[in-house]
Amino acid sequence: MKPFYYVLISLTLLGLLLMNCFTPAGSTQPEPTAAQARPTQPAGPAQTPAPANTNANLANPASVNCEQKGNRLEIRTAADGSQVGICIFPDGSECEEWAFFRGECGPGTLVPASTDTPETPAGAALTATPEQNAAIDPAVQKLVVGAAQALLARQLKVNASQISLVSIEPVSWPDSCLGLPGPDEMCAQMITDGFKVVLSVNGQNYTFHTDQTGRSIRQEP
Repeated sequence: MKPFYYVLISLTLLGLLLMNCFTPAGSTQPEPTAAQARPTQPAGPAQTPAPANTNANLANPASVNCEQKGNRLEIRTAADGSQVGICIFPDGSECEEWAFFRGECGPGTLVPASTDTPETPAGAALTATPEQNAAIDPAVQKLVVGAAQALLARQLKVNASQISLVSIEPVSWPDSCLGLPGPDEMCAQMITDGFKVVLSVNGQNYTFHTDQTGRSIRQEP
């Protein structure tokens, strides 16, 4: 029996030896994939979205007031290049936007002028000489006076024939607001040629400042 066990042990050892001979020296590792082989890139800084543009045009309060009350706003350019906003009412009548904003024109919003002649600051406006007054173009005078009479007639709810002309004189107003700026109103500091028109109704005088076309009209307080 012992020789048999010796033979069995010898065969076992021989088998182990043969297995070691046919086995590669190093274990074969699988090839890494492309994703595994590529080094990990550090995450870049988070990109902050560009801030939204918060600039907005500030609305002109006189323009907003005109349109919010159901009227139509029209920007007109005078012969001298200055611009003025005109508030056009549903009935077709119109008024300078800041005068409407101040309550100087528009249905039922007339502020009667004082009969006292207001003091005019030195250099505020250049009035014309008698010779210049005589040289006013009749067509221009009719246009300007007619515009002032129509405005006053609507406000007082009287016929235009009841309104008489007291005087009209050419004036060079010191700014685009015809020398009558409203509260917080920005006026272009430029000479604006126009007229000072004084009208009368039932003994009450009303004084208006206009441009050369009568499209821009403001009433003295």
